[in-house]
Amino acid sequence: MFEFLKKLIKIKLSLKIPEQKNILIYDNEGSEFITEVLDKGSYGILYARGENLNLYVYLKLLLRLKFNYKDYLDEYIKFVNPKALITWIDNNLNFYEYKNKKIKKIAIQNARRTSLDNDLFFNLNKKKDNRFKYQSDYLFAHSLGVKKIYEKIINTKVCVTGSFRSNNEKIQFNKKKNDILYISTFRNSQLNDEKRILVKNYTEKDYKLNNWLDHELRLLKWLKLYSLAYKRPISILGSQIDEKNEINFYKKNLGLKFNFIKKTKERKTYKILDESKLIVGIDSTLLNEAFGRGCNVVFLSYRGSLYPLSTRKFGWPENFSMNGKFWTRNPDYESFKGVMNFYNSKKNFVSKNLRKKIMAFDEGNKKFKSVLKEILIKLIIL
Repeated sequence: MFEFLKKLIKIKLSLKIPEQKNILIYDNEGSEFITEVLDKGSYGILYARGENLNLYVYLKLLLRLKFNYKDYLDEYIKFVNPKALITWIDNNLNFYEYKNKKIKKIAIQNARRTSLDNDLFFNLNKKKDNRFKYQSDYLFAHSLGVKKIYEKIINTKVCVTGSFRSNNEKIQFNKKKNDILYISTFRNSQLNDEKRILVKNYTEKDYKLNNWLDHELRLLKWLKLYSLAYKRPISILGSQIDEKNEINFYKKNLGLKFNFIKKTKERKTYKILDESKLIVGIDSTLLNEAFGRGCNVVFLSYRGSLYPLSTRKFGWPENFSMNGKFWTRNPDYESFKGVMNFYNSKKNFVSKNLRKKIMAFDEGNKKFKSVLKEILIKLIIL
């Protein structure tokens, strides 16, 4: 009851009648990345998590004896009467269930997708059976491989354009400021939670958070050996706004002096990637984004070889071998050293076609802008 009251107090209330807009963004989460490519005044935002409530819309529903929050969202959309409904949250099934033939829906993949519990591709076979329940006119995806999975569960046209956020940032291969850049996947939530079960009955035992962390601890040990042997300094790209625990984690487990790049709202993350000689990590979306931008990236896919953890391996859902020139799943130092040294020779390069299989790149999101422009012109004429 206390938690419910706390949430109730935090809700922002509005009495204004929602303005009609050509574009409505479904869910405020990530809306700042979409609005970067939209004209000011052309869009509205539908807060879909209960953080904002329009009393005018809600009271209209109450008069019709409707109390469901989903009904509220549908009613709000009717008031705004948009030509296009866009979401950054591509794993929100409620968005795909909303149907209105007069409104074109666009979903944008915001991060890598897997078959782990609570992710979009979890329980994939059941979702395949419900494919026509989930619909969007367009979905902008990271890669050709993931496009095929989306098409199995959602009735949509998939455009492969890469990471929307990365596309918004121009590639700048300036002077290299970082030698080895390690992409942190540390989360403050992992502290004192090592027995939390991530996958039940994985190889006859539950796969817990401590098993997940063991792979990173091993990697950090090898990263230290490599840094000392080849005299290559390490920078760590922080993942937490509150960085104290994160810094202590790497001080303890890397045991080596490093340059920590704090996460802030002002940080130019993609510029930092472009200015790094070598980028290293396990399974972050940011690794794929860096690879799509043409950076030198090493993928160390150590976290599980069996389903569903195998959906976090390098290149999934493409069927790459366990080991390659710049990726490995072998948990030994020699394999680690081999992939780390791949980019040392100028003769070694990665083809554009291979990069596109992992992460496409559409500078300035030209394709998205073109599709949206076409939608608005057609619907305004009609």
